[in-house]
Amino acid sequence: MAEPPCWLTHARRGAAEEALREACAFRGWMLHALNVQPDHVHVVITARGLTGKRVMQRLKDRATRRLRETVPERRRWWTEGGKVDLIFNERHLGQVVDYVHSRQPFPRA
Repeated sequence: MAEPPCWLTHARRGAAEEALREACAFRGWMLHALNVQPDHVHVVITARGLTGKRVMQRLKDRATRRLRETVPERRRWWTEGGKVDLIFNERHLGQVVDYVHSRQPFPRA
């Protein structure tokens, strides 16, 4: 039987955000913006030498470990895949950071 969709509470959003920040620091990735919403996550980072798909998987892995501490019986926290966009200049980076910080339906955790 499939699990119902996951809706992160404020506390779980905070736990996921902390785990994602730790993952970036541990790997030496530059974190430009982060916003954990109840039903999705936006992360803007510079992570040289890895594909976007690989970076996303490592971030999901770290956040999943933290979230399982709050609900051990839940098997899946994320949908398959996700969206990765590449940013090629400072202007675009600024626009994306603004979108992540300012244009989301819920305030940051």
